[in-house]
Amino acid sequence: RESMYQQALDVLQQTNKQLPFVRVVETYEVVSVAREAIASGAEIVVARGVQAKLLKQNTSVTVVDIKLTAQELGLLVQKAKTFIKKKHPQIAFIGFENTFSSMTYFEELYQIQHRLYLAEDVEGLRHCVSQAIAEGADCIIGGDTVVAEAEQGGVPALFTDATGESIREALEIAEKAAYASQVERQSNARVKAILETSFHGILRTDDNGTITHVNPTLETLLDAGKKA
Repeated sequence: RESMYQQALDVLQQTNKQLPFVRVVETYEVVSVAREAIASGAEIVVARGVQAKLLKQNTSVTVVDIKLTAQELGLLVQKAKTFIKKKHPQIAFIGFENTFSSMTYFEELYQIQHRLYLAEDVEGLRHCVSQAIAEGADCIIGGDTVVAEAEQGGVPALFTDATGESIREALEIAEKAAYASQVERQSNARVKAILETSFHGILRTDDNGTITHVNPTLETLLDAGKKA
């Protein structure tokens, strides 16, 4: 959504960070747009909800989820309570596992009954909405698909708006992932240099004992052994 795009720009400005690729995209085009970014050199993609899930399923790039923080979820609960005239309303949160942070003490903090419904795909989201309505939800909180289904079912719904806090946290995780990737590449480069230049025969294995690399010296020794 445009609002999240603006929040991302604000977070980048506040933290003096720059990203080469920040876009608002529809879900149907998210994979093709991500592949465009990957072709331009992107190694990590930050996304949310169904878009993040689609990228994990259809690309090999590292995907960092924008997960709603407890504070952002609390603000949504307070907003829902302004139009639900019940002392202890039942509020349903519907989405993918990568959408919500912990809501362990929400019932005590906000005087609500809360139910969390997790889906595996878009069709699952629709099923969760039907289940939440059948179980008496007074308000449903979720993404675009969830909101549309809830409204069709006659139940008030709120879109999972963020404040920028979840975007900031996701960017921090992405930075750490980028740093870890850089360190791994440097380590692999050093190991490769040792393997290629050593006068000793060296082989490298993975955790399962499978040989992953043999250096030139060992190759020569093995070839000599075969000829002998």
